[in-house]
Amino acid sequence: APVVFNGDFIDRGERSVEVLAAVLLLKLSCPASVFLLRGNHEDELLSAAYGFRDELFAKYPHHASALWHAATRVFAALPLGAV
Repeated sequence: APVVFNGDFIDRGERSVEVLAAVLLLKLSCPASVFLLRGNHEDELLSAAYGFRDELFAKYPHHASALWHAATRVFAALPLGAV
């Protein structure tokens, strides 16, 4: 059965990086059944303001810039809605 994640994967606690990794792995493992939509927190400005960027820099200081760039590219590629 198809599963739709309605965005706002991040900025909901101290495990935003792990939640994002989990939903991306689900999408990669079941691409025809898992659908990820972009919430308002999957935006570069909001995710920076609400702590996702800080979480990346705290957990992965040596790779945070590259991870941040990759995350914002993923966010920009997510669709805004589904029918």
